[in-house]
This record gives sequence, C-alpha cells and structure tokens, in this order.
Amino acid sequence: MNASEFDKWLARAKRGQSVVYHEGYLYNDRGGGNPPQTADQRLADTVGKAAMRASGHGLVALVQRRLGDLKYQYIAQRTRMRLAPAADLIG
Repeated sequence: MNASEFDKWLARAKRGQSVVYHEGYLYNDRGGGNPPQTADQRLADTVGKAAMRASGHGLVALVQRRLGDLKYQYIAQRTRMRLAPAADLIG
C-alpha cells in the first residue's frame, strides 16, 4: 500500500474498519534510522508517515500483529470520521 492508497482508504473507511498498511519490520524497511535510499524504503516511509499523521489527528488507531521474528502487520483502525476542531488538535 502506498500513501495515496492509504489516504483513499481513510477517506472512505467507516469507524471500526481496519487496513494493513505495511507488512515487515517498518523501522528497518524505512531505512533503519537513515534517510530512505531505495524505492521500497521510500514507499514504506511515506505510508508510515501517512499513518502516523492520521493517528496524530485521531482518525486512526495504529496497532501491530506479530507474524514472526521481526515481521509484523501494521494496521490502522478507523476511529472518528473527521478532523477534530483545531483547538482539540493543539491542546
């Protein structure tokens, strides 16, 4: 899934719906603390940032399901349907 696909899912998802936005080990897949170098690293980085941004606005809850050693499903669960008023986001 790329960031655009994530945003499209977010726009149409109903509260309680979930999507797997990445499978693997996101920290390493994004470059392991270094700037993303490859196309796959940039893809993981942009979708990870999109999910974190949506979480920061309270639109999703981010959870993980362990599949094995250093392998996880990263899941976004839809919470509220729209952005909170700006005052709620700041304070």
